[in-house]
Amino acid sequence: MQVLIQLLAGLFFSSLAITANSQMTGFPIGIYRSGGEENEAWEYLAEIYEKKGKLHAKVIQLGPGATLHRCDQCPAPRNGAPMLGLDIIWDVEKEKGRLSPGKILNPQTGKTYDCQLRPQKDGSLHIRAYFKWTAFGQTLIWRPVNSNPTKQ
Repeated sequence: MQVLIQLLAGLFFSSLAITANSQMTGFPIGIYRSGGEENEAWEYLAEIYEKKGKLHAKVIQLGPGATLHRCDQCPAPRNGAPMLGLDIIWDVEKEKGRLSPGKILNPQTGKTYDCQLRPQKDGSLHIRAYFKWTAFGQTLIWRPVNSNPTKQ
C-alpha cells in the first residue's frame, strides 16, 4: 500500500486539465499537466487521445520538474523507452454511458495499475488508480492546461 501511495504521489499527484472537445461524448480528450501544485515545477504534459474507440494518454512534453527521461524500470516492450511519446494510460472504453476501467503506468517503478477516469462537472478529471479493488488506490485530479503550459 505504501509503495502504491509513493508511486502515485511521486508521479501522478498532479494538476492537469481538459482543453479540447471529444469526438465521443463524455470522453475527456485534451492536454493535462503532471507533477506539483500550482507553484511547483511540473514534470510533464500528457495528452489524452482516442485510438480505435479507446482512450490513451501519452507524454508530449517534459517540464522543468522532470526527473525521469527514460522508462528504465518498465517491462518490455517499454523498457528504456523515452518518456516523450510514452503511453501512460490506455484501454479506457465508453461503456453504458460511463468510462470503463483501463490501465495506468508508473514509469518510475514500471508498475501498471487499473484506473478509472471520471469527468467532473467543473471540467476537472478524477483518475482513480488502484490495485485490484478501488479501495486500494488513490484519486488523482487533473485540470486543464491553457495555451502556454510553461506558465502554468
